Amino acid sequence: MGKGVITDPALHREILGEVADFIEKDTGLSLEAADYSPIRGPEGNIEFLFLLRHKGMENAANRPDLDKIVEEAHKNTCAHPR
Repeated sequence: MGKGVITDPALHREILGEVADFIEKDTGLSLEAADYSPIRGPEGNIEFLFLLRHKGMENAANRPDLDKIVEEAHKNTCAHPR
């Protein structure tokens, strides 16, 4: 990635999926939940948040639907208050 703000939902989905795959395959953690901040940053950026648990401590929940979270984030976030 270079510098700058990502505004493309497809790129958000790709990056979040890669991060989630890394977490689940290469760490002792599992992805339990994901969400987004409702307020965009000053340049229009959207922050995504992951709730992680140590493997073995997680609920039997399925992986969060990252596609749906990205779609909702792009639809529902509001501009940064200036």
